[in-house]
Amino acid sequence: SLVVDTRTLYHALGALQGVQWARDKYNRSTNTTSTATPASETKANQQAFLEIARSIGMNLPTTTTTAIDIDGLDDLIAHIQTVFKDELTALETQLQEGWYDFDSLALLYPPGSKVVAKNAGGGGVDMICQVVWNRYEEGRTIMGKPM
Repeated sequence: SLVVDTRTLYHALGALQGVQWARDKYNRSTNTTSTATPASETKANQQAFLEIARSIGMNLPTTTTTAIDIDGLDDLIAHIQTVFKDELTALETQLQEGWYDFDSLALLYPPGSKVVAKNAGGGGVDMICQVVWNRYEEGRTIMGKPM
C-alpha cells in the first residue's frame, strides 16, 4: 500500500489547493442560472480543472453542466492545514510583516491569484497570468534537479 508522510503532503498543499480551486471554479460555472453566459466564458472557467483532471486520467462528465466532486479532497486539505497550523500561521505573520522567503511563496501566490509575467510575450510584452497551483520540493533546483 502507498504511504505518504505528512511532510510530503505539506509540500503538496499548494497543488491540492490548486485542484480544489479549479474544481470549485469549474463547479461554479455549471450552476450558472443565466442563459446569457457565453460558452467561451464557461469553457474558460472550466479549463484549469479539465487540464488537471485529464493529466491524472480522471473520468470527466460528458456535459459542462454536471458538477464534480473529489471524495476526501477538502478533508485532506483541512487535515494538512490543521497538522501544520503553526508553520502556516508563522508564514502568514511573516507575510503580514512584509517579509517573505521561499517557504512562503505558496502563501504569497495562492491558486487563483493573478501575477504579471514580465516579458512573457517576448519583445518586452508583459502578460497577466493566473496561478492555478504550486508545489514545493525540498532539495531541488528551480529546474527540478537534485541539489
